[in-house]
Amino acid sequence: MSHIEFTGPPGSGKSAIHRKLIEDQHLFGGVPEGAIKRLFFKERSWKNRFLYYIMPSFFEYVLCEGRPSKYRLEDRAFLQFVDEYPEFFRISLELMERKGDRRKELYRKLKYTTEKYQLGVSAKKEEEYLVMDEGFCKKAPALVKYTNFSLGDYFRVVPLPKVVIHIDAPVELCQSRQSERDRIVKPEIKRLEKSRETWFEVMDFLKSDFGTSVVSIENTDTIESAVSSVREKLKKIIEI
Repeated sequence: MSHIEFTGPPGSGKSAIHRKLIEDQHLFGGVPEGAIKRLFFKERSWKNRFLYYIMPSFFEYVLCEGRPSKYRLEDRAFLQFVDEYPEFFRISLELMERKGDRRKELYRKLKYTTEKYQLGVSAKKEEEYLVMDEGFCKKAPALVKYTNFSLGDYFRVVPLPKVVIHIDAPVELCQSRQSERDRIVKPEIKRLEKSRETWFEVMDFLKSDFGTSVVSIENTDTIESAVSSVREKLKKIIEI
């Protein structure tokens, strides 16, 4: 349990809080781009590092815009992940064998999550915690819905987070934020209420069955206030 994950309903402010929180020197959240850079330079000579500093735009493109180095590191990360968590293939196979675009999309997202996780834990420093704004917890409700796996089955074959940061907000506020952010028609209140209920169920399950620590806040004020609240609660659980 070497990482931290964010959960919560759409529009609660998870991503904004995550971006500010990982400015802390003990919290690493730059995945996949930041992790790919770290691993790339770890394997390269001082000449490559020097070239990066004099031509940063070129190297940003090479590393993060679909070039071979990025794909190679992502593929290797996935193979490392399944080597460490071989039971993960049970989920993968079930998703691939089922029909429908939704299941294929879910498999792609889950595979991408494994790559981000493995890149992150491989690149983070010893004194850092990997912090994922979209991790394995976020995929849990959809996987349970579209497969024969229970929450227990799922969390036994993926890495368990040491801490889950649950960001909540009143449904009306989530609705307004999501509409403004994505420039879409306001989502239905009932759908958002269902989403909130689902996340509370996942959090209760992780606490009761696996002993996972949960930091929960209601994000109704400024981002700075929310980040400060999260940081203070985290300090009681981990050293940051």
